[in-house]
Amino acid sequence: MRTATLVPTIAVIGTLAPLAANAQCDTNGYDAARKYALMRDNSTYLRFVSENDFLKLREGTDRYFTNGAHIDVFFASRYEPFLEKVFPTFCASPWRTNEYGASIGSNMYTPTDITLPIPDSTDRPYAGWAYLAVRSISTDLFNKRRLICDYSFGVIGPAAQQEAVQKWVHKQISSPDPKGWDQQIRNDLALNVGITYETELFHPVRQLQVIGAMEGSVGTVTNYLGLGGTFRFGTMNDYFVQEFGLRDVDSTYGEAFDSLLVGSPHHVFKENARRRFQLFFFIKPYLRAVLDNSLLEGGWSSWSGSPHVIPSDAIERFVVGAEYGLQMVVGGIGIAYTQAFRSPEFAGARYSHWGGIALSVRLAKGREDPR
Repeated sequence: MRTATLVPTIAVIGTLAPLAANAQCDTNGYDAARKYALMRDNSTYLRFVSENDFLKLREGTDRYFTNGAHIDVFFASRYEPFLEKVFPTFCASPWRTNEYGASIGSNMYTPTDITLPIPDSTDRPYAGWAYLAVRSISTDLFNKRRLICDYSFGVIGPAAQQEAVQKWVHKQISSPDPKGWDQQIRNDLALNVGITYETELFHPVRQLQVIGAMEGSVGTVTNYLGLGGTFRFGTMNDYFVQEFGLRDVDSTYGEAFDSLLVGSPHHVFKENARRRFQLFFFIKPYLRAVLDNSLLEGGWSSWSGSPHVIPSDAIERFVVGAEYGLQMVVGGIGIAYTQAFRSPEFAGARYSHWGGIALSVRLAKGREDPR
């Protein structure tokens, strides 16, 4: 029965990727425009993200999604012709930029009461997930759209070592010792593919930008389809200049940048490309249709051996949530503080709440003329 949940997800993601990337590329006018071609961005970007329910405003909790952390590095690659065959990207044009990245991270999930040696059978099971991921970020600035693809590889279960992490942290901060990790979901492979397509909906003034998004995830960890968006308001650079707001347009692209945007169907405020100081609020709501979740139901090959799982018929098939917060960027350094919530994921569950901190740094900058 769980295998059947993959079919609609694969079908939608398989359709979304080539449609969003315009698999049949139209190169008319490309040669004439090459004199304005963007210089390749040779900058390297590093990001560290820590999420924890202890970081939520008002009072911290210790249930459901309780901790997550990952380190990401993003860069341009000299092997782009090969990588374009591995990842879906937009067609080559003077307005397209491709970045690639690698991540290492882990997530931790616990029931509501971590002091029970045997968790309540109706509560969320203990689960850990550790992974390595590779990513592509293809951006078409002229048409204000972005295509993100993730391939992740890892494990769920005791091999993820989340029991040791939580027990060590709780010992350092004198929090209750979690007693029920012996009942966690058993080891299994964690292989997943994620696709997100974003496009600008409107940008009426410099201080407001609204972006729509479609997303999908398929694999042995999570399977879902979703709709969402991003609302940004404040003093900021355009989201499609660079996702983290750290790109130095002048040192990367030189004088070609302004010439490239002539005739764009979307207005690009020149002031929103060169700000060295940014301070803005963001809200990212989403709605997901959930087909499968191994972090609740157990792994695909080991669910029957897990002592405690949530049965498939108790999974909530529609989940809503949002992330919201404040981001500040000064030159090549950015920091964001986030609050997040998600509606109940299974029958009898409560809402999940957590907070997060993200630090992004531009380690090096430069440009390369690809002509």
